[in-house]
Amino acid sequence: MQIAGKLVAAIVATSRLQALPKCFAHRNHCQTVLVPVVLAPHDVFISHRGPETRRNIAGLLHDHLLRRGHRPFIDYRNLKAGDKLSEKIDTAIRDCKVGVLVFSPRYCESSYCLQELALLMEYKKRVIPILYNVKPSQLRVGDISSGPCVSETELERFSRALEEAKNIVGLRFDSSRGYWSEFLQSASDAIIEQIDTSSDNETAFITFSTSITEHIEKNKLCANDSIGLCNTDSNVATKVYDHELSVQEAYKELCEEFVKFQKVNKKLYKNLTTMKNEKNNLVEALKLTELEVTKLCE
Repeated sequence: MQIAGKLVAAIVATSRLQALPKCFAHRNHCQTVLVPVVLAPHDVFISHRGPETRRNIAGLLHDHLLRRGHRPFIDYRNLKAGDKLSEKIDTAIRDCKVGVLVFSPRYCESSYCLQELALLMEYKKRVIPILYNVKPSQLRVGDISSGPCVSETELERFSRALEEAKNIVGLRFDSSRGYWSEFLQSASDAIIEQIDTSSDNETAFITFSTSITEHIEKNKLCANDSIGLCNTDSNVATKVYDHELSVQEAYKELCEEFVKFQKVNKKLYKNLTTMKNEKNNLVEALKLTELEVTKLCE
């Protein structure tokens, strides 16, 4: 099955390999064979204004998540000499499960920070804003004092992303009054909860997509003009693995294709109403949809 092959390939591609010593018994000669190490993508991207937060909240949160077995990305720890900045940042954001926006008083003065913010919103990542010594009303896109100059169009893009982020429930921390240990624990818990939810959704979509493919093939729904439906199913799953689509977007696209080809009725599409918001239970929506398809294919 085509989709199964892609699933296996995706799993293998993200597995971590280690360098393995291997000895060959030829003239008592021992040779070490090095196997390249393929690291898993970073599961958290921390966007922060370095001068204000690198040595405190952002750096401490990175270390806290690292100790708890996660792979957070933060620029000053993960970028090395010779890296292409924009390419590395874009990849880390595209592949992460959760973005952490550490809003500080001068965050919006950096075009680098605003670019990260915009990308997280555009990739539709799960995002946790952290207001560090700043109020939401103080966050405005205005004069850029750090990073490359940007056009009016880019400023508008940044403003839209900022307004979108302001509408997400986040965390607050006042360094003059708060307790660091308690905050780092609660912030890490919130981030890990979102990572787990994202992982559950991806797993549910894999199961859903595979099951739908089986129903399509079993009931010969790929004949004639409906061949595009099977192709869509495989392509959508591939986009999820390549992080080109969020699970929510992929689910919507797939269901729209089912309706378009009229192989299932519009009850399938109605299940989308249960997951229009990130907070809704996507896993349950997928189960309901799969059940509906099963009934219609019987």
